[in-house]
Order: sequence, then C-alpha cells, then structure tokens
Amino acid sequence: MIHRFLLAALCLAALSTPLFAQAEWRSTPTVPRQVESRAKLELNVQSGYSLGSFIRTWDGDITLQGSVWYGGSIDYLFKRDVAFEVSYSYRSGTMLYQPWTNNGWTPGQVYDLGNVSTHFIQLGSLKSFRKDNVAPFIGGNLGMVIYSPEDPFYNTNIFFALSGVGGAKIYLTDKVGLRLQGRLYLPIYFANLTIFCGGGGCGTGVGGSGTIEGEVSGGLFFAF
Repeated sequence: MIHRFLLAALCLAALSTPLFAQAEWRSTPTVPRQVESRAKLELNVQSGYSLGSFIRTWDGDITLQGSVWYGGSIDYLFKRDVAFEVSYSYRSGTMLYQPWTNNGWTPGQVYDLGNVSTHFIQLGSLKSFRKDNVAPFIGGNLGMVIYSPEDPFYNTNIFFALSGVGGAKIYLTDKVGLRLQGRLYLPIYFANLTIFCGGGGCGTGVGGSGTIEGEVSGGLFFAF
C-alpha cells in the first residue's frame, strides 16, 4: 500500500514539473530591445595648414602662399551615417604677383602685394563609415570663397567654389572625439573676369579657369 502511494506521488511530481516550468516561462516579462541612440548634431572646431594656391592670369601669375588656417563646421545627421554639413574656414596669407614680359614668354619681377584674407563658406553632405570608435568619412560641398586683400587699393573678390573632404573621426567618448581631415577647394573663375581691382583700375584678369587649394587639419568635435 505504501509502495503504491509513493509511486503515485512520483508520477504526480513528474507531471507537475513541466506545467510549473511553463507557467514560470510565461510569467517572465519581455525585455524590450534597446535601440541604438546616436547624436543628431556635431560641432567641429579645427585648425591646420593651408597649402596655398596659384592663379594664372592674362598678364602674369598670382600666388597665395600657404599659411595657418582656422575654422569649423556643424553637422546634422538626417540619415544613418549621412549628415548635412555647413563649414567655414579662414586664413591670411601673402599674395605675390609675377607679371609676364616679352609678350608672355619671360617671367618678370615678383611683387609682394601684401596679405589676403581668404574665407571659404561651404554647404554639402558627409558620409561616415563608423566601426567601433573610428569613423572614416568622405564628403562633397559647394559654396563660395571670398578674397579680401588688406591693401585698400584692391577690392574684395567673391567666387563660386567646390570642395571635397575626407578623413576620420575618433570617438574618445560618445560625445567627444578627434577629427582629422584633408580638404581640397576648387574656386571657379569665370571667363573675362577681372580681379583685384582698385581706384587706379583692375590689376589683372582671368580667362575662365580655376585653381586648387588644399588644407590639412585636426581638431575636436562635440556631439549633442
């Protein structure tokens, strides 16, 4: 009689174990999946060195010597790893002018025309390829460049300009990091356009061409 009672108790325990386990599994609350949150806005503050530029004109060559530049940008992330960017850079460098003589066959004396402040204002987009704490990026922009000679004899000149940028962002934390980059600018000088005009007339002119200006830089970015 006792053996039958023990056998019945064991069978009841074996049947009740999966039922209790199933009830416990059903009562376990579902943990919601965490969605990765990324900052929508980045403020970049940078400084670097501009490689200068060269302009071929009707009467001679103009050279803007390399110098230190300062600037920054604001990036707004509107898609995953794609941002709209507004950037600004400033530098002040020496402008040299070398006229051509002998009907354009012989370079003449080089003249120092003083410092010229250069302002690049650009709008465009940036594509990042983030992996862990490093995010390489490339981008393209368009906007304008302003050349403002310090000598009051010459007027300020404004031209259309394109640019391309590439580099990498290194995240020190989720909100702060380093940004290293190189950028190439392409100011466009339209045909029959005189430049560096003053009270005594125009210094020289260009005939529908452009130049390339490059810069390398590093700085900090702050994500919000």
